[in-house]
Amino acid sequence: MTSQIQALIDDDTVENIIITGSQEVCVQKSDGTLTAVGPVADSDRELLDFLGGFRD
Repeated sequence: MTSQIQALIDDDTVENIIITGSQEVCVQKSDGTLTAVGPVADSDRELLDFLGGFRD
């Protein structure tokens, strides 16, 4: 399911991704709108594993 977060990262209209957990995600679009989106991972652990790939 982490492909859903990758889709948000790849979306040129998304300015910010606000993640408070695997099930609680909002995006801010370039026009300023803030929208809740569905889950981006099956669990918080899966989300952390995915995001860990962005570390130095």
